[in-house]
Amino acid sequence: MQRLQRISVRDLAAREPLPDLLGLGKSFGAFFRRGQSTMIAAYPNNGKSAVALWLSVMYARLGYKVLYFSADTDEWTTWKRSAAIVTGNRNRASSRW
Repeated sequence: MQRLQRISVRDLAAREPLPDLLGLGKSFGAFFRRGQSTMIAAYPNNGKSAVALWLSVMYARLGYKVLYFSADTDEWTTWKRSAAIVTGNRNRASSRW
């Protein structure tokens, strides 16, 4: 935790946006920024968790530190989906390994 007096504008990590992987910055002026929390909201079953996981994996592959939290997906499903993103293999919900 820092005091306001110790924060320098030139040292702020959040001033620069992360790479625009989805084109949201170009289309809507919406950017993800390092050190900030982002909420992805939409109606149920519209792929919010899939987009959040994909973004997390892609930013991690680019060398960024990522914290991914999912309140509705178990570890096995998250691991399986992450592996599918990294390898490019299709992820079937009914497949068994």
